[in-house]
Amino acid sequence: MKRFISDRIYKLSNFSVGAMPRGVLRRILRALHFRPDIAARAGYQVYPDVFYNPFPSAKEVDLARLKLKRSLPGIKLDLPKAQALLAEIASYSGEVAKLLAERPAALIRTWDDTYPPADTAVLYAMLRHLKPKRYIEVVVVTVRARARRRCCAMRTKAFVVKRCMSSRIRPRTWRR
Repeated sequence: MKRFISDRIYKLSNFSVGAMPRGVLRRILRALHFRPDIAARAGYQVYPDVFYNPFPSAKEVDLARLKLKRSLPGIKLDLPKAQALLAEIASYSGEVAKLLAERPAALIRTWDDTYPPADTAVLYAMLRHLKPKRYIEVVVVTVRARARRRCCAMRTKAFVVKRCMSSRIRPRTWRR
């Protein structure tokens, strides 16, 4: 009986989502995207269907072609070299831990949206290891979040990279 009831609730919830007006559904998903803590409580991550999304849309995936065995001709995997580099940049882990612990409290949420802790750690360690005089960051942000994130990213870089000059460029996007 319990299974029957849970099955009916599951079907009803699926029907309800399917019957929801598109605008309402978009607002709910957008809220889950901008509030990942809510989606995480349910065990989900929500990604918008935009050109810079790292995941392909279902329309772009050819399942028959995906199932074929294929080589990776453009990728040269040199595992020993990668492990050696990882061991070298791991020496900066103490500095990274201190850096992450000393982040300004008011910027932690915004900082984590701009540069999640793992990205911050890798960027910091690679910059310390390679010691470039300059690096270029390609940034794609939405119009609404542009000012908030740009301000945060600039503060983040000033805090993270003390002697490295950074340039931010934003690729042109086509407007409809």
